[in-house]
Amino acid sequence: MSNTFEFDTLVVLIRSVNLRTEKHGEDDHLAVDIGLWLEPGEGGDQWEAVLSNVLDMDPQASTEFMQQVAEKGSTKFMIGKNFELHTAKFWASTKLLATLSAAKVNKFVMEWANDTHDDRVLFRIQAEADGKSVGKLADLIGLKVRLEVVGPPQAEMDVDGDPDE
Repeated sequence: MSNTFEFDTLVVLIRSVNLRTEKHGEDDHLAVDIGLWLEPGEGGDQWEAVLSNVLDMDPQASTEFMQQVAEKGSTKFMIGKNFELHTAKFWASTKLLATLSAAKVNKFVMEWANDTHDDRVLFRIQAEADGKSVGKLADLIGLKVRLEVVGPPQAEMDVDGDPDE
C-alpha cells in the first residue's frame, strides 16, 4: 500500500482555509486546514493519477471501481487515506505563495453528479503554519492554484538493507 502522495503539479481550487490552535505539550501552535477541490480535466491526467494513488490501484482499476460505485446510485464516496509528513507548496503562476512542511494530506471524498458532469475529488491538507502563509492562502479562497506535493524523505538503506541510523 502506498504511503506517499506525490505530485509535481495539481491544479486545485482552494475552497476553505480554517485556522486553529494545536497543543504541543504546554505550547500552542498555529495550524491550518486547507480544503481543496480537484476537478477532472485540470492539468491533464491528474484526476486519474490522484484516484489511482489514493485508492492504491492502477488507473484502469480505480476508474472501473469508481464507475461501479456510481452505477449503484451513490453521489459521494469517502476514501479513508491519510498521508503524513509531506511538504505542500502552493503556487500562483510562477510565484511560490506558501510552503507547509510536515503536512498531512487526508479526508478524500469523491463526488459526482451524472447529469451535470460536476465530478471532483475533495481533500484536505493539515499543517502547522505561520500567519503570513495563512493570510496568503485565505486570499485565494475560490481561486485555482498549482499545488506541488512532496512525500516524506526516504530512509537510506545500508548494505544489509537496514535503515541507516
